[in-house]
Amino acid sequence: MREPRLALVLLTFLVMLSMALVAFLLARMPQKISEKFDSTHRDSPLDGLRGVLATFVFAHHFYLLHRWSLQGEWAVADNFGLHWMYFAQNLGAIPVSLFFMITGFLFLNKLKQKEINWKNLYIARIRRIMPLYLLSLLFVVYASFKAVGVENVAFWDGADWLFHWATFRYQPLNGFISFVSNAGVQWTLLYEWGFYFSLPFIHTAMHQLPASNKKQWGVMALCGALFVWIITQTDTHHYWQFVLSAAAVSLSGVLLPWIQQYKKWLNVAVPLLLLATAFLFPPYTPLNRILVALLFVMLAGGYDFGGILRHRGMKMLGDMSYSIYLMHGVVLYSVFALGGWFDFQAHGLLVYIATFPLIFVLVLLLSCATYFGVERPFLRKRQ
Repeated sequence: MREPRLALVLLTFLVMLSMALVAFLLARMPQKISEKFDSTHRDSPLDGLRGVLATFVFAHHFYLLHRWSLQGEWAVADNFGLHWMYFAQNLGAIPVSLFFMITGFLFLNKLKQKEINWKNLYIARIRRIMPLYLLSLLFVVYASFKAVGVENVAFWDGADWLFHWATFRYQPLNGFISFVSNAGVQWTLLYEWGFYFSLPFIHTAMHQLPASNKKQWGVMALCGALFVWIITQTDTHHYWQFVLSAAAVSLSGVLLPWIQQYKKWLNVAVPLLLLATAFLFPPYTPLNRILVALLFVMLAGGYDFGGILRHRGMKMLGDMSYSIYLMHGVVLYSVFALGGWFDFQAHGLLVYIATFPLIFVLVLLLSCATYFGVERPFLRKRQ
């Protein structure tokens, strides 16, 4: 019982230390390189926050991989204390909730405009999400067919499996648990698309557009059909994170003076709120969501954890957050499953946790390559 608790403490320490060292090094890169990171031209704590969230999701899956490698279970063990179990689960769940709230905050703010070019908006979303996802999907296909053998997969079974994955839904292949090859991160993208397809309805309600606006109603008909299909494929309770982001939209413009006035108190209260939420409440429960939403209201309003989230290196890490989020599972599976780099039977959990900084370096190297080689070219085209 003691070792899993120590492992969580050590992992949390190594995550924060690794991020601090990476941010320090990134901030000292030559200006010719650093200016290519878009967030260095903005001043928002949400840019730095994205890097922190993606890194903790990676750390959560890194922790889960140990049990999967020994017992074949991709879940937190429940034998080392209820609140420690909550903490281990919330290492991934709270970042996912905050990612959903960031999306809700950004796009609900966009809806304040009365005229929106829906075609451009959805093309921009496709360019932002799909190229890197398809790259990660290629690895899932490779890992899955390597595990079961191409010759053992019937054509229509393979086509059905691929269709599920292409639409961000998990399905095993001939009994192979294929989500371990990308840490199962694709599920959140389906919720993101569900939210995106709800936007025309929210926009129409906000601006009370007349029935004569045929173009808007046409967009709503198409998006409505896609939204209904996604709703049938998802658990609706996760959409509460998008709904709760509306509080930040309403309050973000008025909180900054108050945040600046009580900064010293908030530098104590906000971390305590985060720790209490992580330890005391199961993930995705109503009270957990409300407390995470309260935290997000502070962050969207300008709170930056004493300047940490506005640090140049943290914002650069944030630019790579989507690559870190999608590609860390590829690194984990390549190193530990395909490469057999670590002997889980011979070494304990603490020794495994101690390897986190090295794996983080590999994830960052791959993420930097995919950010500049895949993400950024499509972002440039969008602009």
